[in-house]
Amino acid sequence: MVTSRLAEARTPAQQEAAKILSEALNGDRLAQNKLVEGISTSDFPVQLTPALNQIVLNNYAEQPKIWQNWASREVFTDFRESEYMQFTWDHEDEDIPGSNSGFTHTPGGLPVIPEYGEYPVIRFEATGQGLKIHKNGVQIKLSWESIVNDRNFGLLRRIPGEFGRRAATQEDVEATRPLLSTTNFSAGNGNVFTGNPALSITALEDAFEFISQQTYNGNRVVPATNYKLVIPASLEMTARYIQNITRVERVDGVGTANEVRYESGNPVGSKFEIVVNPYLTQLGATDTSWWLIPTPGSTPNPAVINGFLAGHETPEIFVQKTTTGDPVDGAFIDDSYSTKVRHVVTGGFVRPEATLFSDGSGS
Repeated sequence: MVTSRLAEARTPAQQEAAKILSEALNGDRLAQNKLVEGISTSDFPVQLTPALNQIVLNNYAEQPKIWQNWASREVFTDFRESEYMQFTWDHEDEDIPGSNSGFTHTPGGLPVIPEYGEYPVIRFEATGQGLKIHKNGVQIKLSWESIVNDRNFGLLRRIPGEFGRRAATQEDVEATRPLLSTTNFSAGNGNVFTGNPALSITALEDAFEFISQQTYNGNRVVPATNYKLVIPASLEMTARYIQNITRVERVDGVGTANEVRYESGNPVGSKFEIVVNPYLTQLGATDTSWWLIPTPGSTPNPAVINGFLAGHETPEIFVQKTTTGDPVDGAFIDDSYSTKVRHVVTGGFVRPEATLFSDGSGS
């Protein structure tokens, strides 16, 4: 059954159109006849827009979205390029005195303020990282025959449903693109793992040690508290095997008289969560590539973002008005009815610190 949510419209005409659509999709013959008659009028398809939008949003909300695992949500006010403003206190807190009233300040924390003492001021600063959002969309044309002659009303449900699915997919794609950029993950940013080791428990141990010694702009990076291991589907079993290891055998002094063998627990299993991203290989990544990305919110500034437009943060559907005069059977040129979906979302890369990439090639 089509839910009553389709009736959520603004004007009486839109409410009536939503009611007819809902009843027609649920098999009511009288409503189907009204729908056929209405589609042939100049403005009825446009009056259906809120109801079709609701189908899009319902389907969009139901779609699984994986991008929130490694990317943060940012909202932009317009389409002009914006320079990301970072917190200045995530490195060395250069605006804060190193000590005060006998207490040493630890960067990333709050300084001690003595009685009547003045609070130090910290700032936002420009990163030089320009971010610009763009729109995405697609159009579908319905023939006059498919609706009026064939009474294929299922298309009116399937099309906005497909629009919602595609909008959710596009969000994952946009957040994946920055991971494949050789500008974002480069030797200059210090976030390409030396030797590009294949994914293994040893490689992950070395990776977390590598991150703990990273520097950015000359300052030591504070590692995140939790990471996402973003991988293609081909590495899922390897990653799950690593995460489920309970005992690790160690050998010190191999081949010497002081050789010692001992067992320990899994030192990295609790430090990461697995995110299988099928769009990595679709966008050109190798089956052996893997990324460590801080869990969103675990660092002062994000690494990867998805940018949305304020006031248009979910997909929107539009139906073309066929004519401004007398009713006609569809568009003049080909008897069609057009509908489109628009979704403004753009992936971006903000800060490289505490991120790491290996293509898994071992070279």
